[in-house]
Amino acid sequence: MAQRNPYEVLGVPITATMDEIKKAYKKLAKKYHPDLNPNGKDAEKKMKEINAAYEALKNRNTEVPTPPNPPPTKPNPLEDLILKKNSSFKKCEECNGTGIAKNSSPETCPDCEGKGKKWIKKYLPFGVFTESQTCDRCKGTGRINFCKRCKGTGKVHVYTG
Repeated sequence: MAQRNPYEVLGVPITATMDEIKKAYKKLAKKYHPDLNPNGKDAEKKMKEINAAYEALKNRNTEVPTPPNPPPTKPNPLEDLILKKNSSFKKCEECNGTGIAKNSSPETCPDCEGKGKKWIKKYLPFGVFTESQTCDRCKGTGRINFCKRCKGTGKVHVYTG
């Protein structure tokens, strides 16, 4: 015989607090205790089941358990895009995969001189600290006038589902 869900045995919801579980246990123990219910045929068997359910829930983690069979979820197209499900990348048709805007030639970014990074010097009391940052103007590509659709990558994300 399969063991029943302890929440069902005690008649409490799966999100019940320990106080609610204890209250339900005491109520059922009083109702089915063999000493208080001598004429009950299944009182001893029911009491063992109640005790086992209470012990299982008393020793549970402090986390709220998930239901045994969670309801099915609806498909979420935004989740598919984030997790790259039902999607792919294909060549940008606007720039023909070059990443450079149509009818223009690649120009070197004047801010970072085509390196994609700028070196920033910070003068501190104990010396000079130098760090590199991605260029704000070219977004790290080293060139300006890149394709607005693919943002200079030459590929566009396509949702297929």
